[in-house]
Amino acid sequence: MMKDERPSEELFKSAYHFFRSAFMDAPVAIEYYDLDGNIVLSNKATFELFGVQSPEDVKDFNMFDNPNLDDATKQKLSEGKPFRHSMKFSFDTVREHQLYPTSKTGYVYLDVSVIPFISNAGDHIGYLVYLLDITSQKDGK
Repeated sequence: MMKDERPSEELFKSAYHFFRSAFMDAPVAIEYYDLDGNIVLSNKATFELFGVQSPEDVKDFNMFDNPNLDDATKQKLSEGKPFRHSMKFSFDTVREHQLYPTSKTGYVYLDVSVIPFISNAGDHIGYLVYLLDITSQKDGK
């Protein structure tokens, strides 16, 4: 493509389908949240990790209302900078607070990477979250 040419609509559609497929079919749990912490989109691996059957089950989930997140993590989120950390995630807490229906019990250790989603205008508009189950490494199995 030459410098002064604008990408075609076909190119945008192709890129959209590529990235949507990469997001939805990734073997890693990926979530997209809006700036207020409301879940917008999750992939199949996320549903498997959290024992969720469908997007309907988590449509009202807000990450800032999640008692599994400590105040330090919530502070990092509010700063709008990328970060990575590990955490113990309790499914018993999910059930106790009725956050969403889950088939899981007990806990899982997660390696969490958060990337702020920035608009073309440079505004922070949401969060892209990658989650890896590292329970076997933490438990020494």
